[in-house]
Amino acid sequence: MLFIFSTASSYGQFFEILQTVNVEQYQGKTFSLEGKIFYKDAITNNSWAVLGARSLNGEGKQLKQTLYNDNAGDYFKQGAWSSYQLKGKIEKGAKYLAPSITIAGGGSYYVDEVRLFIKDGKDSIAIPMKNAGFENDSLTSWQSMGLAQQTKLTLTTEKAFSGKQSLLIDNSKLQQTPTLGSNPNAGKYVDVNGIKLYYEIYGEGEPLLLLHGNNSSIQSFEQQVDVLRKKYKVIALDSRGQGKSTADKTKLTYELMAKDVNAFLELLQLKNVNVLGWSDGGNIALILAMQHPDKVSLQQIQAPTLVMAGQHDVVKEKHTKLIAEKIPRGKLLIFKGADHEAPKKIPQQFNQAVLDFFN
Repeated sequence: MLFIFSTASSYGQFFEILQTVNVEQYQGKTFSLEGKIFYKDAITNNSWAVLGARSLNGEGKQLKQTLYNDNAGDYFKQGAWSSYQLKGKIEKGAKYLAPSITIAGGGSYYVDEVRLFIKDGKDSIAIPMKNAGFENDSLTSWQSMGLAQQTKLTLTTEKAFSGKQSLLIDNSKLQQTPTLGSNPNAGKYVDVNGIKLYYEIYGEGEPLLLLHGNNSSIQSFEQQVDVLRKKYKVIALDSRGQGKSTADKTKLTYELMAKDVNAFLELLQLKNVNVLGWSDGGNIALILAMQHPDKVSLQQIQAPTLVMAGQHDVVKEKHTKLIAEKIPRGKLLIFKGADHEAPKKIPQQFNQAVLDFFN
């Protein structure tokens, strides 16, 4: 059986360092957040830094989802200060904007010169941020969210982009407990098409393959695995160049990633599997089903297929309906009131829909 959920990308486990800035008079205008980050440790698929920003109303409630740089690797420079820039829009009704430095994994970093600008007509207005260059001897103007106890934030003269000081985010003593997507007890690698694919297996029963969305990893299914493993042998796979899987210089395409999945299933001697694909994972699942019908007992997607989306998904509802209509045995389910993060925000309803469909 084949399952597709139309959604956007999500991010793995991370923490943030942020402060709030009053931007009430600039509602609806474009902002640009800039910052300098020096990687003390190498960038990896699970260890990186980006900029983030969220609009807040007068009560501090977040309006819409947080914006992040799409790909840390686009800005990364080995052994040098990396210049990051994040552009977005200040939501209507926002009184504050909360710029942030967002860290994933166990790497350590120097941060300097965090600056915020608002585009007002032809003018670019610099919006003051407190201790944005980290020259003051206090970090009280910066808050943390999700910071581990072992992570240390210190002002240091060891390295600076400008001035005398920068912020050192030190994760050198961070003790990471096994989690989905980073579990040495369940995780393995397999050589496929010149790269290494990382996967984890949980439970027993019929095989159920999980394929995540773009810029994501196995970890995006953290609300699903514990439920699904009670009935299925859950095989969670990091796609090429994402999570802990490696990549080469070959151009990424859905067809290439479907080829990876097919070779992966061959090596694990899995003749056919159920598939749960989220966002890009759904696209990969569709191509896998069409090109390798034996892997899901399909003939140009003749197997029962459930296409799901949130009522307020980033994928237009008419497009989701069209996908379901074009699949001979396709079924459509729209979660009322939900958005593209339905698997995370309404996991009980989402998981029950998956189980009912496969049953």
